[in-house]
Amino acid sequence: MKRSGVIGLIFVVALVLRVVGIDHGFPFIFHPDEPTIVRSALSVRFFLNPGHFDWPHLYIYANYFLYMSFAAVREFITNSTYHDLASKYLAIIYNDELIFYLLTRLFSAVLGALTVVPVYLTGRKLFGEKAGVFGAFAFALLPFHIRHSHYSLPDVPMVFLFSWVIYFATCIYSEGKLDDYLLAGLLAGFAASTKYHGGLSVLSILMAHVMYFKNPLKKFHFLILSGLFAVTGFIIGTPYAVLDYKTFLRTDSPVGALWQFTNVGSREPLDRVINTFHNLTSRIPGDVGYVVVISFMVILTLLLYRLIKKQWLPTDANLWFIVIPALILICYISGFEKSRSHYIMVIYPYLALTFGYCINVLTEFFGRKSKILPSIVFPTLFAPPFYSAVFAAFVFYNGDTRQLLYKWGKANFDSRFPIMYSDQSSSVVLKSFAKNIYRVPAGDINVPEGYLYSQDDSFPFETLQKKARVLNLLFEVDNKYLNGPNIKFYSYSL
Repeated sequence: MKRSGVIGLIFVVALVLRVVGIDHGFPFIFHPDEPTIVRSALSVRFFLNPGHFDWPHLYIYANYFLYMSFAAVREFITNSTYHDLASKYLAIIYNDELIFYLLTRLFSAVLGALTVVPVYLTGRKLFGEKAGVFGAFAFALLPFHIRHSHYSLPDVPMVFLFSWVIYFATCIYSEGKLDDYLLAGLLAGFAASTKYHGGLSVLSILMAHVMYFKNPLKKFHFLILSGLFAVTGFIIGTPYAVLDYKTFLRTDSPVGALWQFTNVGSREPLDRVINTFHNLTSRIPGDVGYVVVISFMVILTLLLYRLIKKQWLPTDANLWFIVIPALILICYISGFEKSRSHYIMVIYPYLALTFGYCINVLTEFFGRKSKILPSIVFPTLFAPPFYSAVFAAFVFYNGDTRQLLYKWGKANFDSRFPIMYSDQSSSVVLKSFAKNIYRVPAGDINVPEGYLYSQDDSFPFETLQKKARVLNLLFEVDNKYLNGPNIKFYSYSL
């Protein structure tokens, strides 16, 4: 198969994994951050300034243009002979409560799948054709990236731009051309204008400059121009950072950009080391797979060993070019008091590249021993991430536990009685089939008869059983193969 065909196939695999179950949660939106992009993009037609800088604005504006394009297409369909067919088979396009969430989720999923392209190009330039293909396939299968691609959030689009910065930084490292400095800088600005820590991509530009010229001061004006293009890219995407700079610089609330930097907090040096170790041994392997992280750690160990022994190989410099930024980013993000998984997604391209390199080295090594062994090594090492990727998509395909509660409640709930609950995240579902719902402290129920909603066993049932004359479990669902919480729904009488 031709090179373009292989990458096209990898893209299709990546896209399918990210699109399956893209309508999860409907008719509800359960992720608390999803409305931010959608509502802000819809409001752009009235106010060009979204008015808040908790997230920068490039992805908001991109979605505004997406919505306007969709509106034009929908109007054309409405006025055409296809209207009846669309109303019957594509009814969601007329559902303004959900369609814009679906569009943004699809946009994120497509950009997430397209990220395999810059990963492939980077791997090919550094380590050869096969390593690039293996790295792209590895990225396509990263479970947490697949999960996050199902939401209308800016993290996945930011990683897409971040990966292009790495590619053009690789071009700088290889050839040192001014054009690559300018493109890398501009894309770094766009990445930061999608989500602020996308600006950390400039680290690869700095690495490329130092490793190509050896003397950092040589062609220093290339770095300056790259930085100016980065600032320009950020302002193009978030122009009101300048036009409304007073709000942008606020630190007292989420409307200001600087609030984000204080909100994540910081750790003491020792705690930073402990959290870095935790991220490398637990959080990141849980998000991308142990095989991928073990490959990265093996490469790091070998590089350090050869550095100490002064046994350098021709590929070592290329590997350090990938490994050093990844390590710096892991340590930096681990220093946040809130070092959440989606913050760490910026290292995913580096992890995929090192994994692709490992697979390439192993297949070539065993290929010299036997023609059969490479065909065993490849599926063996890719089997765990492939399983995790398919499972992540399968969970979204199955939907959300609260959707099942909604369907059950619409068919079985007796509206004469109230519902007692303690967890706010499911109240929108309860309101959809109940007239009266009451949020109460755990176990503090004084209404004599009704229903009880429990999420992840949030009520102390031992206390409640002593108080209740009758307590019957009516509906139960766990989240083993679903999104959402574990749910139990009771009827009770005190």
